[in-house]
Amino acid sequence: YDEDDLVDYDVLDYRLNVRFDPERESVDGIATIDLRIKAPLVSTLTFRLDERLKVRSVSSPDFGRLMHLRVVGQNNLIVNLPAGVLEGTELEFTVAYGGHLPPQSLEREAISVGQDAQMPQIVELAVPPERHWVYSNGVYWYPQATVSDYAKATLRITVPDNFECVASGLQAVGSPIHVEPKNGGRGARI
Repeated sequence: YDEDDLVDYDVLDYRLNVRFDPERESVDGIATIDLRIKAPLVSTLTFRLDERLKVRSVSSPDFGRLMHLRVVGQNNLIVNLPAGVLEGTELEFTVAYGGHLPPQSLEREAISVGQDAQMPQIVELAVPPERHWVYSNGVYWYPQATVSDYAKATLRITVPDNFECVASGLQAVGSPIHVEPKNGGRGARI
C-alpha cells in the first residue's frame, strides 16, 4: 500500500515567507505552493494548517481569489476550485495566514531509538536548555499536503533581532540579514 497512490495532488515546491514573534507565540505567513494534480478530476483541495491560524486569503494566478473554509476541530483548510481540474495540471496557490500558535515541546524533537531497543526513548537533558520555540512537523505552521511527502522548499523566516532561526537545508548566501528598528520598533533578522 502506498498512500501516494490515493492523493489528489503532489506538492512540487513550497515558498514560505513567515514572520515568527516567539514572545507572543505568533506566526504570520504567506505560503506559495506549486502542485500537480494526480487524480482524474479535482474540484476541491485539502491542506493541513493548524486550526488556530486564521486564513486571510487563498488565491491562484489561474483562478484569482478562491473560496476556502476551515473544518472546526480539525487542522484542515479546504479550497474550492471554480471548475474541475484534470490530472497532470500544474497549479500555484498562495495562502495568507496568521495567528497565535504555541510551539511544540522539545521532547518531541529529542526522541531517539536505542541500539538494542525497538521502542523510542526520551533523551534526558542534563543541562536545561535556553528558552526555545520549536516549529517542526509536530505543528502545522504552514499549509501543507495531507500526506507526508517531500518537496523542495524555500524558507524566508523573519524573527526579532535578539533571536536566531535554525532550519535544515542550505542557508542562502548573505543571510541572515539584519533589519534596523524603525520608529522605536524592534529590529529583525531575516
